[in-house]
Amino acid sequence: MIQIYFLSERISKLDINIKITAISLYYLRLVGSEHRTVWLSSYESSYIWLKQQIKNEEFERELIARAKKFVIDNYKIDDETIESDSKIQNQVRKMFSKFYYLLEIKCIQFFFF
Repeated sequence: MIQIYFLSERISKLDINIKITAISLYYLRLVGSEHRTVWLSSYESSYIWLKQQIKNEEFERELIARAKKFVIDNYKIDDETIESDSKIQNQVRKMFSKFYYLLEIKCIQFFFF
């Protein structure tokens, strides 16, 4: 059943543990969203591990998109939950982009002034 979601040549060659981790991350986000405080630290360490295995942002996005589709299709996730997850992700991205921008400014100031 999992295989049909991961048919692309690059992704089909991945170790099953990488695919299962990607699915598990989206399962937590979409099915276990009400318990975020319980699983957040495990999510973060698993996500870091996943990024270390993939080492390619485009490839990672493809894997994550397929894992998300698997969870949505197999756990009957409603549109409201999907939208809520997207909003949270956008907020996190904005927060990190501001953080990295400020960090970059501080580094420039430190090294050049």
